[in-house]
Amino acid sequence: MSRRCLWWFGVVGGLLVLNGIWGIARFQVNGLFADQWSFYQPLFEGAGWWEIFSWQHGPHRQGLAFLLTAGVMEFSQWDARVESLWIFLQLLVATGLALNLKRRLVGSIHLTDIWIVISGLSLLSYETIMLVPNASHSVFPLLGLMVLANIWPSIWTMARGVWVGLIIVMLAFTGFGLFPALLAVLLLLVRVVRGWKSGFDQSTWATLIAAGVAGIGGLVFARGYVFSAASEDFAWFGQAMSDYGRFILLMLASRGGWDGESVLAYSFGLLVCGVGLSAWAGAVRLLVTKEDGRKGEVAVLLIGTTFVFALFTALGRTHLHIDAGMASRYMALLLPMWWGADLVVSRSTRTWARRAVTGLGMIMAVGPWVYLIERPVADWAGTVGLRDGDLQNLRSFQSGKIAWIGSYRNTGDWRVAEARRPGGVFPFVETYPMEERIGFLEKSDLSFATGEADSLAWLPWIPDRVVRRLPQGGDNSGAWILRPRMTGFLNLQGTGDVDMSSNGTIDLGDRRSEVEAENLRDGVSIPIASGDAWFAFEWPAGARFGSPSITSDPLHPSWIWREGKWVCDRALKIIAGFHGWEEKGTFGWATDQLEAEILVNAESYLNLRLDSRFDAVDTGAISLQVGSQDWEFSAADLKVGVSIRLLESGDAGSVVLQNLAGARSPAESGLWDDERKLALRLSAFSITELPAYRELP
Repeated sequence: MSRRCLWWFGVVGGLLVLNGIWGIARFQVNGLFADQWSFYQPLFEGAGWWEIFSWQHGPHRQGLAFLLTAGVMEFSQWDARVESLWIFLQLLVATGLALNLKRRLVGSIHLTDIWIVISGLSLLSYETIMLVPNASHSVFPLLGLMVLANIWPSIWTMARGVWVGLIIVMLAFTGFGLFPALLAVLLLLVRVVRGWKSGFDQSTWATLIAAGVAGIGGLVFARGYVFSAASEDFAWFGQAMSDYGRFILLMLASRGGWDGESVLAYSFGLLVCGVGLSAWAGAVRLLVTKEDGRKGEVAVLLIGTTFVFALFTALGRTHLHIDAGMASRYMALLLPMWWGADLVVSRSTRTWARRAVTGLGMIMAVGPWVYLIERPVADWAGTVGLRDGDLQNLRSFQSGKIAWIGSYRNTGDWRVAEARRPGGVFPFVETYPMEERIGFLEKSDLSFATGEADSLAWLPWIPDRVVRRLPQGGDNSGAWILRPRMTGFLNLQGTGDVDMSSNGTIDLGDRRSEVEAENLRDGVSIPIASGDAWFAFEWPAGARFGSPSITSDPLHPSWIWREGKWVCDRALKIIAGFHGWEEKGTFGWATDQLEAEILVNAESYLNLRLDSRFDAVDTGAISLQVGSQDWEFSAADLKVGVSIRLLESGDAGSVVLQNLAGARSPAESGLWDDERKLALRLSAFSITELPAYRELP
């Protein structure tokens, strides 16, 4: 590999690794989700290593990956974010092994091979990485397959034969590694037959040892194994044969970023299928003619794994829907076909074949990037490689997980969390011993029950003190979940012109009630303290909210908890006669009559200070009416500022500030081109807890 090639591989690979880590930090939530509550059963029960290794979930066993995951989870106190990083690390190593395999069998790596890196480090496998982390399903089998493929071309000694047999057994026990394990056994039998005909040598004896170890492992695997389709309404060949074919075509197309049925998706899938089958036939020819037997065996193993996996998945899932094969969890085991086909044509004398596979591989690798075009650049980090549907799924399920766990942390009662966000962490709580499982987490201080004052997800690069944004779900509603890291006010306000026809909900600890849509539109400030309870704010469908901020002083009317609901602590709302604050709030112009409403649920002060009056009307008194009280001031009185004590009422009152000399526009006065009616230039007009100026008697 040239220095230039190494540099590009390092840069692209490094950026994709950062993208994966960023995506995990951005979307993964520290909590078990969906099937994890089921296949973690041995860990809940404190089972021994063999039960963990041989545990069956669905049609496959969990195997070595689950055993290693148990160690990782114990180390991290069952932190799902650490588990996701552990699975992504496996993808990284598998990709490195794919490059090493090509170097060994072909002799060189070129810049055009960068598609191998891009495809291997893609987040298309987000389901098994982040949504329901499960290394056993397909990512670890991919890693095990690449380990076996790298060992296979070596000169076989007796010791290496044992290792090959053990790797095959490991694959058979670990998820859908069962398929490459079966193919590897068939290749061993082919080697044995050849050795029988040509005379036994060390390699043949090593092959016999590998086959023997694999055979013993197969017998152990079969003991207690019960086939389970893991899908309701499954029936062998219960669908039309054309449905199975369409399922496989869409499955193959999905690796290139296609999502959903379309003529183009079927066409791409058909093209990929044709290339894959042609490459597999070429690999068989290399194997049979012994032209390059080692490469042929490895390519048969890689390409065959993908096709056998696709056939088995089609049999088990086509009844769900034709495009069910485009699910993210299948992506990892679609890669071996591409990497194997590349090996077959890498030394072909047909230049067009090499270029076709490389070009198609590049299209496949960067195909999912097309979705970035309509995605804001600020949203790219951690989403490169995700289709729009993938991103929506991540956000939707993340929404449910955080809302459920946030409610649980607030109340300490998982039933309350389930009532507020049904199915947030597991869709079948009524049929599963959740009380027992969550009790185990609490007692052992694990996962989201650790009680630590940390965030549910890792977002260390966010500059403000808001811990977590919960993006919109599929119902167009949304929420913010955070834990305060400073004392002050949390400020919330609707954005844009979107109509908010229903109320939002503010949840702080055991304080939960609705807030009217009109108030949310104007803005709400909630007093919070560092280390306070988890805060949740859920907004209505169709509404939009900007990022919440935490400030030392409220940016909007302050709201407090009183008599079982959130109420406005104190608020001043200008109704008419004010042109707005200028120069970042330094001053604001009012006409001859400024009207406002006040609402106080605690002792407060109305603060008023005059900067100046418009010259054309700078005469006479200024009148102030607050509720039933009236005052008249000179301009000089108001320039030093006044504060008026407001008694707690719980009702809205009126405020009218009037310049008795009226108002005129600068254009009328021949001063400058401004048609606004001006009278009073104010430097303060606010309502606060304490007086800002001298208090009126």
